[in-house]
Amino acid sequence: MYKTGSVVSYGSSGVCRIDGEIRQRVKGEMKQYLVLKPVFRDNSTVYIPLDNNKLMSRLKPVITDTEAEEVISAMSDCDERWISDDGQRTVLFREILSEGDVKRVAMMVHSLYMHRKSQLAKGRKLHASDEHFFKDAEQLLFDQLAHALGIQPDEVGGYLTRRLAARLA
Repeated sequence: MYKTGSVVSYGSSGVCRIDGEIRQRVKGEMKQYLVLKPVFRDNSTVYIPLDNNKLMSRLKPVITDTEAEEVISAMSDCDERWISDDGQRTVLFREILSEGDVKRVAMMVHSLYMHRKSQLAKGRKLHASDEHFFKDAEQLLFDQLAHALGIQPDEVGGYLTRRLAARLA
């Protein structure tokens, strides 16, 4: 089904390399797991039970360089509506991060970025939970874009700034 060595995107873990399968006993029951190693985080391993369809459905192909450019272009056209209800916003952001759909994550990052900018202009900060969501979403987005564009995640911010500025010029 999934080939060892393939690169995939997995929910909030981001870009991962499939390291193989392993059989382990958990709570007295033997289960088969897919083993993933996040590409940009060396000290982490993700185990997905092969019989858990919900978790397996979070495995997605990584985006291509063309798709990365489309995501970046879409960010500059993003509608900046802010969800003022903390509860609704939290549910939505958790869902987006859990699914790991790069286009939705990019829109989330853009929305949080613009709201943060607006708050700073008023002498305020982002709510702590929004700041955490922003960092998690940014990491997920930067991992995907870095992999697709052949750069490091810490180079993505500058790349985005240059690309989005060029579009607005």
